[in-house]
Amino acid sequence: MSAHAIRLMLLAVWLAGSAGPAAAKPAHDHHQPSKSATPAPITVEPNQAVIEVRGMVCSYCSFGLQKRMGKLPFLDTSKFEQGIHSDIYAQRVTLALKPDQPLDLAKVYAAIKEGGYDAVTAHLRVDGTISRQGTQMILRSASGQSFALSGDQAKALHEGQAVSVQGQVDGRTAASHDPAQPIPMTVTKVEGRQ
Repeated sequence: MSAHAIRLMLLAVWLAGSAGPAAAKPAHDHHQPSKSATPAPITVEPNQAVIEVRGMVCSYCSFGLQKRMGKLPFLDTSKFEQGIHSDIYAQRVTLALKPDQPLDLAKVYAAIKEGGYDAVTAHLRVDGTISRQGTQMILRSASGQSFALSGDQAKALHEGQAVSVQGQVDGRTAASHDPAQPIPMTVTKVEGRQ
């Protein structure tokens, strides 16, 4: 098939899809959540992070986001598709993480923002040891990251305790976070470790 014939076919497909003024709008709005499914509760497995992404509503969105995030050095590319699993119906991205490297949420959020989407919340599961900084409980992970813990679940923690904590990090906080400071995390679940 000649290049001219291919161009004509593509033009015909494009024209068939543009049936008047409504066709000038995109097939979906990247700033409105999908109404096609109710998201399931979020479960975070070890060495994973789940990011809620507003606006990721089609496979093209998902592909573009995976392409932007695929080169992040802390992703375990042996899992999922290059370390990333996208759920367009729930508008979530699950990242497979290398256990020995810190998760750079600022880079994750920057990649999402550059793609034209909004990173709302990161759901993390972090194993580490509790310490105290003034009145603040701090979780220090094996990879060297620190998290400033808040919420009712955090109140029951004690200095020196080895725990697995699940929690949420707000997107705006993560995007502008100072790496020299602990990452603010609202604790949703605490489990003891052996």
